[in-house]
Amino acid sequence: NPNQGYGAALRSGFYNSQYEWIVFTDSDGQFDFSEVDRLIEKSAGADMVVGYRINRQDSLIRKIFGWGWTLLANLLLGLKVKDIDCAFKLTKKEVVDKISKLQSSRGAMISPELVGKARKAGFKIAEVGVHHYPRKEGKSTGADFRVIFKSFVDLGKLWWQIK
Repeated sequence: NPNQGYGAALRSGFYNSQYEWIVFTDSDGQFDFSEVDRLIEKSAGADMVVGYRINRQDSLIRKIFGWGWTLLANLLLGLKVKDIDCAFKLTKKEVVDKISKLQSSRGAMISPELVGKARKAGFKIAEVGVHHYPRKEGKSTGADFRVIFKSFVDLGKLWWQIK
């Protein structure tokens, strides 16, 4: 099978998971998985725990884009999260099963879609800081203008779909 993108990989994992809770993070070395304890500790009374990057280890331009992306996602999707794209999250399987089917195949959209649809469905979202480290593997596409433009278009479509 050809690579269908980050979002498609996450969707596959979400829909094929068999346990009450699902945790996910990237494999590029930017997070220490042992910090999953922080997410678990915050899960009492929450349906989803969204990480936010402490001391984000990205270029200034990526930090600026990330801040703007989070601001826009919060405004359009009625969220109040510090870091929409932090790739360290814990969610109940029930959230994935009850929200409308996730459609995003691209990385920039899977988090806003998951968190936005969870909020819209009334699930409780908590946040916790996780340490962020320089990328050890892979290459980011997040600062590519075409990727950014398509992400804004997709975010507008998601807003229209769930408003």
